Amino acid sequence: MLSSACACSSAGDQVASSSAGVTPPLPIAWTRPSWFIDPANGAGTASDKNTCTTAASPCLSFGGVVQIWGGTTSPRLRQNTTITFLSSQWNSADPVVFTPRIENGATVTLQGALGPAQQIAAGNLTVIAAKQRASAQLLDVALPAGAAPGLLVVDTTRGSRAWVYVPDSSSQGWLLSQSLVAANLPTLLPAEDDAWQTGDSVVVYQPVTVNLDEVAPTVADGATASGSPNVNIYQLRLVDPTIGEAPEEQYAQSLSVGAGVNFVESSIGKVITNPGGTTGLTEGFVNVDFGEIFLGATPGPAFTIWGGQSRYGFLVMQGGLVDGDFIVGPSFPNNPSSFGIYSMTIGDAYLGPDSAFTVWADSQVGRAGDPGIVWGAGEVLVAGSATLTYSDEATATATFLQTGGLYLDAPGLGVLLDGDAGPTTACAVDRTGSSGWTCGITVTPANLDLPVSQGGFGGNAVIPGGGSITNGGGF
Repeated sequence: MLSSACACSSAGDQVASSSAGVTPPLPIAWTRPSWFIDPANGAGTASDKNTCTTAASPCLSFGGVVQIWGGTTSPRLRQNTTITFLSSQWNSADPVVFTPRIENGATVTLQGALGPAQQIAAGNLTVIAAKQRASAQLLDVALPAGAAPGLLVVDTTRGSRAWVYVPDSSSQGWLLSQSLVAANLPTLLPAEDDAWQTGDSVVVYQPVTVNLDEVAPTVADGATASGSPNVNIYQLRLVDPTIGEAPEEQYAQSLSVGAGVNFVESSIGKVITNPGGTTGLTEGFVNVDFGEIFLGATPGPAFTIWGGQSRYGFLVMQGGLVDGDFIVGPSFPNNPSSFGIYSMTIGDAYLGPDSAFTVWADSQVGRAGDPGIVWGAGEVLVAGSATLTYSDEATATATFLQTGGLYLDAPGLGVLLDGDAGPTTACAVDRTGSSGWTCGITVTPANLDLPVSQGGFGGNAVIPGGGSITNGGGF
């Protein structure tokens, strides 16, 4: 007769008893809070026959952990659980598909080590030019030899970090993304840090490479605290290691992302797809480097892009917020970039040369008490009959600092591909007097601020039957 003290799964693994408060009982492997994987076998102790629950006894593959879970990528996880890759995957033989069922308010983290093995260079930086929105200047620095676009720079003097964006041919330095204070999971939206100085000690890293194909949790009763996503993807480089980051192979690699997933201080070199449609992504990207296309449909306002950069051409997103001086722009020549937005809020964002915000559905710049700023060398395009609203707490000249211009009735990427941005003029209506229309006014921030009586738009530029830019809605 079996003892009542334990039970066994069909795979022979001992399971937790109901006395632990888990009903029905779970395999013990599903109740372990820590897992370690070392694909490069750096310490010489990795094996899929290990327990894989300590860094000294890691699995050799993610598949080894899956086998311990009973052959499933969907374990029921009722406690906070962390899966750590100690080294990079070196081929495509072990793709990571992770579809856990999360219960009991747990948070699950899939992360990479960030240590000496990931270090590309170290030394001291020299600040060539500080960030300056008014002159469209990103932080420009000289870094130790070995720097390249898409690497993570950690200022160890200050504890903040930024991504290498592009080389600056005029200064022979490197332009960086907005530096942010180190993320402290699960606390998100770290503060901006604009105090990097010449002489600061820096380490340049390439995060651990993991061939993540799908991450899609099913949440029975997930975390309820604000800013506590169900799954964190933390300090990883997400790319197929056999292919590498190759934008010309943009449809060869894909990453399917479900709801409740947050990416933090990671580099994404795959095309992100969102199978959930309007019930898909509900968390976001905190200080993330995009090296590929992003195609997302998601509700807001929970969805957020905070800081980080896009080094490839196209992002399409619906709902939520982009803020933290996120960079929209390509990192190589002849690659026009567009961030297509549907019903989104733009906070502070930088538009690189040949880059644009393309507003396809009603969106806004700024939030209540926090007017946004769009700056850089790119364009703002309002397509079709969409409306872009900016805060009545700020002027248009303080909101739209980008030098590429404002366009209504824009033909999508026309301004980027063939120079056709659409009409350069629009109409104003005098709502305080005769309500008469005046057309042919050039669309500029200064003219948006100028009263209608003085030949401006008075805060409302309109193409009848087309799009509009307005501060009339307030926030």
